[in-house]
Amino acid sequence: MVETTEQDAENHERNSIEKNEFNVSGCNLYNLCLIRQKKNFNIFIKSFNKFKKIKFATPKIKLPFGVERYNGKEILNVEFTNYKKDNSIYNFFSVIKQIDNLFNRITIERELIKDFAFLNESDFVNLSNYYHSIKMKDYFDPLLRTHLKKQKNSIKTKFFKIENSKKNYSHPNECKGRWVELILELGSLWIKNENYGLVWYVDEVLIY
Repeated sequence: MVETTEQDAENHERNSIEKNEFNVSGCNLYNLCLIRQKKNFNIFIKSFNKFKKIKFATPKIKLPFGVERYNGKEILNVEFTNYKKDNSIYNFFSVIKQIDNLFNRITIERELIKDFAFLNESDFVNLSNYYHSIKMKDYFDPLLRTHLKKQKNSIKTKFFKIENSKKNYSHPNECKGRWVELILELGSLWIKNENYGLVWYVDEVLIY
């Protein structure tokens, strides 16, 4: 008979937390790492002393408004169209919701921070009000605000479209009201006074 020590129990509990709570669509957020910038934190996964960005591929999803301007930045509002009946869209909705809930809990349940490998409690000490990534409105499908990548005045997000079963370059203006597949990047954590939230970037847009 193998004797179970208190340390074994703690390790088992930690492994359970990692598996059930931190594992989001195959990405283990236990290794989440925040690197401070002037006004925010860049978000990475740290593995073997390497820093990797967190990226997700979406199912086919709708961009009802196309490229918009918000606070001087180009954004795409992603719509979870009919998400309660469409399994693929609901699964994607659940992934974003799980990440939202985890970041919201960090300032509600302060002890949770100790369950991450590389997060520092001091980074969250003044934060108390999390702005959820998913915006819910009565009678409308939920929206996720995402940002186009830019370098100076040039858009770096790549736009493609499917024509005759081929993938060709496209213009950003062609995505309005269209169904698309996106590569999303969990880019940064913004902070303003006691408020905080996530910034999602779009790496690639494939228009159908």
